[in-house]
Amino acid sequence: ESEDVDGGKVLTVRGVVTNISDQKQTLPPLRVQLTDSSGNVVAEWTFEAPQSELDAGGVMAFESQTTNPPREARDLSINFVH
Repeated sequence: ESEDVDGGKVLTVRGVVTNISDQKQTLPPLRVQLTDSSGNVVAEWTFEAPQSELDAGGVMAFESQTTNPPREARDLSINFVH
């Protein structure tokens, strides 16, 4: 979601992590990457999940924001940082 706030842009990324295993899992940080139309990374940031562990079958929502993302950003990906 992108919105104008105090004369700038704020990009909010929301998602859900699901533990599909039958064991409690430790959650590594998450990395958001914004890429341009050629696939080049134009911005990235890392953030911690709201919980450090997720029970077997557990589901956890997350949210992160950045201000004034590059105008050339076209795609977004989220990955775990290992």
